Amino acid sequence: MNTGFIGKLERWLERIRERRWFLLLASLAFLLLAIGGTFGLLLADRQDLANVLLAIAVLAVAIVTLLVTVPAPARLHFEKEDRPQSPDDLVFYLWSNPSAPGVQWPRDFTLNLDIVVINVGGRKTVLSHLGLIEFLGATDQKIVPHTLPMPLYATLIRQRRGFVSTGGIGGLHFQTDQEPGPWVIGPDEAITLRLRWRGGINWSAPRWNLEETGRLAASLEHAITKARIEGIYRRGREKTTEEFVVSVNVQAQALYRSKLLELTQDLTTMPANIPLQHLQFPTGDFE
Repeated sequence: MNTGFIGKLERWLERIRERRWFLLLASLAFLLLAIGGTFGLLLADRQDLANVLLAIAVLAVAIVTLLVTVPAPARLHFEKEDRPQSPDDLVFYLWSNPSAPGVQWPRDFTLNLDIVVINVGGRKTVLSHLGLIEFLGATDQKIVPHTLPMPLYATLIRQRRGFVSTGGIGGLHFQTDQEPGPWVIGPDEAITLRLRWRGGINWSAPRWNLEETGRLAASLEHAITKARIEGIYRRGREKTTEEFVVSVNVQAQALYRSKLLELTQDLTTMPANIPLQHLQFPTGDFE
């Protein structure tokens, strides 16, 4: 960070630009008062003072106009982007084995959280990364579900759908592109970044013993309600780090944990006759 005279001047100009409408209205009011004073001086036969007053008013308005019209450094605004068609951000899934009706097996959980980033400044910026630092509970206690790595970095996802004809045979074509960043964002531009992860428990995998299952259950003791996210971007020569908190819509966390405890008899024994899962899932990023 530039702490010298130039840096102080830039921060002072930035504070002025943030109050641009107030300055414009104040300068307009000053100009109107100056015009009134000029007429008063002219009526009093003080033409020299009237000219000086009017010149000062015009110069002041010109300086204020210059200050508020010079592009300000980039400033990013972060907020959660709601998805009405899929309102849940973190979903815990339970699997029913057809051979044992009524028994629900906790399995994977998926995170799909969208964050919109808007450049409300006057210049381009480079967003280095956007990362999920931690989940928070109702009283801001830190929560990190087992198997979910922190920080978890967002990606820019572009999905395309169209019709492709190859050799006279056509069909629908789906394409998903992921851009891990960094991203260039111009003034008044916005991008949507996604935080995505699939984790959970695979009962048929050798690693899942009582110890691992206990870690998963302990990490889900408190209900997840919020997420703390960090963004790092450039404002001219300075690197800016900004943290913010968004709400998280969670589905079936309490049921998921209660079934873990129920099947393991409060983490004292692994359940007998663990079924082979007919649908295996990878742990990590997913499309």
